[in-house]
Amino acid sequence: MKANEAWKIRRSPILNPVPRRIDALRIDGDHRERGYTGTATFDDGDRRFTVQLRGAGSMDWSYEASTGELRIERVRATDKTTDIVVYRHEGADFGLGDSRIERPIGSLCCNAVFGAIRLRRQRGAFRLADGTMDFRVDFARESHVHYDGATGAIDASPSDGSLVLDAKTNRAVDPDGSVCLEVRPTRETAEVAWCQVRGPRLGVRGGRSIRATVAVDALADGDLAAFVVGARHGRSVALETVFVRPRRA
Repeated sequence: MKANEAWKIRRSPILNPVPRRIDALRIDGDHRERGYTGTATFDDGDRRFTVQLRGAGSMDWSYEASTGELRIERVRATDKTTDIVVYRHEGADFGLGDSRIERPIGSLCCNAVFGAIRLRRQRGAFRLADGTMDFRVDFARESHVHYDGATGAIDASPSDGSLVLDAKTNRAVDPDGSVCLEVRPTRETAEVAWCQVRGPRLGVRGGRSIRATVAVDALADGDLAAFVVGARHGRSVALETVFVRPRRA
């Protein structure tokens, strides 16, 4: 898998989808939208945020003022041209809560705290960005994606089960100061590649095989490093996140 050509991860900010001085719609407490499209900015006195849906389809979403949480409840008639952005401008804590998206979309971006996001039936070019990680993949066949904002973990696999990864998702530094990462794809001939996405930058040896070694003497207490391992077999792509942390005494 040359340079992770089937999937790419980079660090990039999420751009403000509206001019900085645009007028905001004042909302009083909880708020709900049905059949939402386009771009609008909302202000409840404590928080200011923008919700944008570009491309095909519409969505239903709700906002709970007491928690500062926005949740996508449903999307309709969306496809690979659909881009969704939830942008926090200023104010108290605000985030995108647990959501389930049952139709394909092209991208989902949010610069605030994420909950657990389940995306079903993804196919074609897809982007997921959380303000730190900008993840892009091209699914050649229909796939399911799950992202856990609490840990930054992402996993994806074809909905027909044609390629699945089996990995121990939490690893501790061995006594000799090394960490061996290992994953087993259901297809023995699948191409495999590892990429670090969070935490102190650690070198990786053997990053294009089912076994890779993290080149590090030790991680400091409290450090956590996250790696995404991707596999490709034919027209299938699957991904899994593996965390590396210090071994407790």
